Amino acid sequence: MDSGGFFCNNKECRKSISGRAWATVCSHVVCHSCGSKTLDKIPTSCPACDTLLKKQFEVLNLDLDPSDEFKSMIVAGLRPETILEIAQRGMSFWTYQKYQDLLFNEATIQALTENNEILEKHYQDLIEKRERDLNGLKSQLENRVQDIERLQKRVSELTEILAEKARQHQKLQATNEDYRRKLEFTTLGNRLKTGDNPIATPASERRLQGSTMGSFRYDMTTNVTSKVSEAPPRTMRGNSVFQKPHTATGKKSSDLNATFDYGTFRK
Repeated sequence: MDSGGFFCNNKECRKSISGRAWATVCSHVVCHSCGSKTLDKIPTSCPACDTLLKKQFEVLNLDLDPSDEFKSMIVAGLRPETILEIAQRGMSFWTYQKYQDLLFNEATIQALTENNEILEKHYQDLIEKRERDLNGLKSQLENRVQDIERLQKRVSELTEILAEKARQHQKLQATNEDYRRKLEFTTLGNRLKTGDNPIATPASERRLQGSTMGSFRYDMTTNVTSKVSEAPPRTMRGNSVFQKPHTATGKKSSDLNATFDYGTFRK
């Protein structure tokens, strides 16, 4: 049967009481397990409020579901006013227990409410922080997307510029090649027209050699060109590279070592 909705007043227990229980003069009730540990010997103290209990009837081990015989004999022979006083004190005990349960439940609810408010505030702050972080990440993502778009546009512009430079480079190479061929043909034609020595150096090579190698001497008898000491450059006029050798009187040209110098040729 139901014990009347009593709960163990021990704060560390608070379980529902059934069967036997321990009651104290200070209007507290504890379960049989908790009372057997602290209330089985006198003197002792109440496990709920620490009140000193030192008399015999200040602590009772009760049966919360008494038999009919017990109910018939517990107040047998007592005067009506005594029976009413006992009943009144029993009702006061029950009312106090319900009041204690109410206070305990209110305290529990208050603690849970405060804890819930703390948790709610904590998670609300956490949500706001996550939202700020998310907004910051979205802003960074938008900036990165804009940077990528700018870079892609710049790459496209540079690609077009590079392609245009490549076309101009190819065009310049083709033009340079045409000029080079025309110059070679013009030089070759001039040399053929003027009857230049076949072993003479082309004009372009003469300019390079004259600017870097100084004067050379060509020996017609041995067909050997040798470098001589540096001499001031002089400009030769005409298309012919070599001068005609002068033959001494009474001597054959084959007996002479005709020696010629040429210097730097400049336009």
